Amino acid sequence: MPTSVINEILSFCPQGTIASGDIMALEDYKNDVQRLRGHQPGIARRELENMALRQSSFVAAGLAQ
Repeated sequence: MPTSVINEILSFCPQGTIASGDIMALEDYKNDVQRLRGHQPGIARRELENMALRQSSFVAAGLAQ
């Protein structure tokens, strides 16, 4: 096993902000119908998709540490 292991699991959208529309406020995300039901036909909402990817990537990056 190598003596120096490098973690290259990076979080997604770490600089995203609510003010810029990149992500949603946590309370809005918790209650969002599309989050509760999953993907629906139509145009994807960037703030919802970014929030979902951000949450899962933060968990993955944390575990990889």
